[in-house]
Amino acid sequence: MPGGELPRRTPGASRPAAARQGYGGARPDAPPYAVGAAPQAPGGAPRAVGAAPDAVDGAPQDAGGAPGGIGGGMAYPEVRVARMPAEPGKERPRRRNPVLGHLVFLIVLAAGAGIRAAAVLGYQPALWFWADSFAYVNAGLDPRPMESRPSGYALFLWLMRPFGSFPAVMVAQHLMGLATGVLIYAVIRRRTRLRGWMAALAAAPVLLDAHQVQIEHMVLAESLFTLLVTAAVTLALWRDRPAVWQAGAAGLLLIAASLTRTIGLAVLIVILVMMLIRRVGWRALTAAVMASVVPLAAYAFWFRTAYGDFGLTKSNVFLWSRTMTFADCDRLRPPEDEARLCPTEDLGRRQAAPEYIWSPTSPIRIEGNVPKGTDKNELAGRFARRAILGQPLDFVKAGLEDFARTFKWTPDPYPDPGILDVYRFPRSGTPLPQVAASRGRTAQEIVTEYSGESGELEVNYPYAGWVRDYQDVVLLRGPMIAVILLLGLGGVLVRWRRLGGDVLLPWAAGMTLLMVPPFIAAFDHRYVLPAVPLLCLAAALAFGAGRGSRPGRRRRGSGHGHGYGSGPGGLGTPEIPEGPGLPGGGDDGRAGPGPAPGLRGTVSGG
Repeated sequence: MPGGELPRRTPGASRPAAARQGYGGARPDAPPYAVGAAPQAPGGAPRAVGAAPDAVDGAPQDAGGAPGGIGGGMAYPEVRVARMPAEPGKERPRRRNPVLGHLVFLIVLAAGAGIRAAAVLGYQPALWFWADSFAYVNAGLDPRPMESRPSGYALFLWLMRPFGSFPAVMVAQHLMGLATGVLIYAVIRRRTRLRGWMAALAAAPVLLDAHQVQIEHMVLAESLFTLLVTAAVTLALWRDRPAVWQAGAAGLLLIAASLTRTIGLAVLIVILVMMLIRRVGWRALTAAVMASVVPLAAYAFWFRTAYGDFGLTKSNVFLWSRTMTFADCDRLRPPEDEARLCPTEDLGRRQAAPEYIWSPTSPIRIEGNVPKGTDKNELAGRFARRAILGQPLDFVKAGLEDFARTFKWTPDPYPDPGILDVYRFPRSGTPLPQVAASRGRTAQEIVTEYSGESGELEVNYPYAGWVRDYQDVVLLRGPMIAVILLLGLGGVLVRWRRLGGDVLLPWAAGMTLLMVPPFIAAFDHRYVLPAVPLLCLAAALAFGAGRGSRPGRRRRGSGHGHGYGSGPGGLGTPEIPEGPGLPGGGDDGRAGPGPAPGLRGTVSGG
């Protein structure tokens, strides 16, 4: 067109074929309108931005006789931004089903749910752990502070009592195990760029380990405790800097875990320190502390109403039993009242630490060893402190020896050979012992009052056979835990300039759960399980490249990228979708990071 005039379209006339064909059918001498190019005045000179358009002969008139549209302005010609054709031989791919990205995890989750369903059908009403299970149930009948352990799990049983069924409790605990695996997978997918199958692999030890399933099927606090700690870590890691409500919720979950098992207090302290290192902000840190302190103080007051002292438990006996494996009273020279608690065996013939709690021949259980009017818990605490301070190296050695039992390929028969049968799905049921299990009541009396049934175990085949065969094969062995632990440690060391990055928090929390029990009580196979989800999470974070915010999500007014809010003052030009095959454009037609070639001008992006 001479002079660069714009083509006019006569009302009612059809468009030329070249215009209908878009970019591919346009005449060589009529290049498409450029995005962002200034409109041209008649004669080819660029029109200044903001200048009024000239009237064009033959343009439609409005009601007032002025050419163009409302107010007498000229009607601008239709401008179409043509799409570049796809590369020859390359078809536009279909939009991917989002479920496919999680397919491997869904398969693992379904397998975990299947083995748990078989356990519920094969072993009814539940598996029992003498005598902890019955102490919890007895406290759940009439909620009260428990003396040797916190009452969080007993309160959970109290909440479940309207169902009147231990199988319902077992289903709830198995769902907790599945939820723990889901949380681990969700954090990995959000905080790393690992593929779905790799994140599923990290969650598999939680979902598929037979020992994990077996503990979930016991009336014990481990399943609830593990879920609470994992949920708290999930909230702490969900964002680079957790929001105030997330930090407060994490603190609340951690104190709930502490009131389920006292080891949660150590985890709470570790995570608060990790939040301080990560510089989450004083508001978030204050919210976490306040959400922890208030429930803790409330429980301590409740405990005082029952026992006269502020506290969570009266459990110094556990720490005293730890010192029995190494205490040398000839070196310690304790006062007369404490000397009654000295071990009677030679150093080379000491029993395992738990035996000094439950054995009738233990010094603390022999009648007369604790003088009348003396607080047994306070006396045991004084002896334990004297032994630890007087023999610190022996204390560390005893704790490390128990800690090393975690990594054996074959489970260690500790504290006695019978424990290995306790942590296996049994072949057949056995009657409950007709002896006192808690506060002078037999196990059958306690279970019958809770559920209306005797509680004797029924083993139903073929489901029980499937579960037993599964446990023979799918088991998280000690060396596997060691590898997972070392992978997380490697991730911490690699990120030493960032103080371990995201890896440090779950790894430190997991290590706390592994190491503290052998030092304050003793090693137990079930004490290992709550650490596994956190160590798996740390190992996955060590492998995955952190990505903070998810790709494609940009904050308004951030001044980065394209879109609204990217220009000066927070205003910018919106992105223009680009076609497949264009650099910067997605194959699904979404906007990419830059304009398409062949279109003159730029999209303002700050």
